[in-house]
This record gives sequence, C-alpha cells and structure tokens, in this order.
Amino acid sequence: MGRFYKFSIAVRKAERKCVHENDFPPGGTNDLTPPVFSSLLATVKCRRVLFFCWIALAGWLVNTTLPAAEVRPPFGLSWGEMPDHLTTLLQGAGAKIVSKGKSGERDVWAVEGLLQPRLKRTLFYFQSGTLSEVELQYEDATWDVPHYDTFLGEVRTKIEQLYGAGTLIARQKNPAGDVTETVVGYQWKLDSGSMQLFYFSAERGANVFRNVSVHYKAQ
Repeated sequence: MGRFYKFSIAVRKAERKCVHENDFPPGGTNDLTPPVFSSLLATVKCRRVLFFCWIALAGWLVNTTLPAAEVRPPFGLSWGEMPDHLTTLLQGAGAKIVSKGKSGERDVWAVEGLLQPRLKRTLFYFQSGTLSEVELQYEDATWDVPHYDTFLGEVRTKIEQLYGAGTLIARQKNPAGDVTETVVGYQWKLDSGSMQLFYFSAERGANVFRNVSVHYKAQ
C-alpha cells in the first residue's frame, strides 16, 4: 500500500509539472482531480508518459489493496471522455484500435497493446459520444481451468476489498449446439457506477476458449 501511494503521488506531481510547464493562462482549466487526465495536457509526450503510468497503476488491481473509492474507469481516465482525446492517449501509449463497431446504441472500440499482464484486449464503449464503459479482457493460452479459477478469485477478492461483497448474477453451464458454454459473473453496484466480473468458457471437443473480463460502468 505504501509503494502504491508513493507511486500515485509521483504521477500526480508529473501531471502538475506538465500543466505548469505548458503555461496555462490565468483562469484556464487545469483541474487534475485524481485520477482524471486533463484534456488540456498540451503535448503528446506528456500524455504518453502519464498514460503509461496509469496503465501501471491499473495493473495493481490484482496485486494491491486500495482504499475504497467511487467507480472510475481504469488507466486514469474519467467518465465522459471524448473519442478524440482517448485516441490521442492510446496513440501516445503505443496501443492500437483494432476495430470499431456498434453494441446496441453504443459505439465500441477494441484496443490491443495496453501493457498489462495477461490483458488481451480492452473494449471502450461510448454512449452519446462519451465514454460510458471499459471492459478489460484477460486471457492466457497456457492456463487450464484451475488457473482461471485462481485468477478469478484473486480479482474478485481485490474488488471486494474496494467495494464490499459482490452479488452473484450468473452461474451456469449450458450446451449450445455442440459447444458447452460456462458463465460465472459477479456485480458491484454503487451510486457512482458499477463493476462486473465474469469468467466465460466455450468448449467444443479439444477446442477451448476461456477468458476473464472486468467491466467498469458509469452510472
């Protein structure tokens, strides 16, 4: 906890240094309320360095106990982020938007290349043109069911340390044609938003797909 606190303070100082060095005019908006990126960071270099820091901080979810807080998106983002701003941050971090599509009435981007252990892809959802949900999808081709069970339990424990006991919202194993699907899901609801945690597997003979997903949702 002490190491995380010191690291987060260092990131805050870096944010303020970027703001100061870019000479915002008096009365300008330079509010850097944690853990939000200011859309006025003047250079891609600043965005890139700070975005990498926030990726590292997000990786502490499965390794560190954090103080209880409201539900915010990972990577130091904030709800309501605009697509153009997020694109700049992703490009600066070396990540790639591999697809853009629709999920109901929402736009969804699939992004790869955000450096975090076992993070295969990240989905960013936009409602009415602003960020409303972030989904982290974790996969490891070398893992069997016990490994995924352990990882799911570790992530669930860390989320519970933040937000208390979750609600079991899914536990089922059903055949879908020649595919057997297994889903286990938990949910945490707060005034500021909600989080969901899912384990999913699809098996057909020797072919198996498994992943764990963590969903951050705005209110």
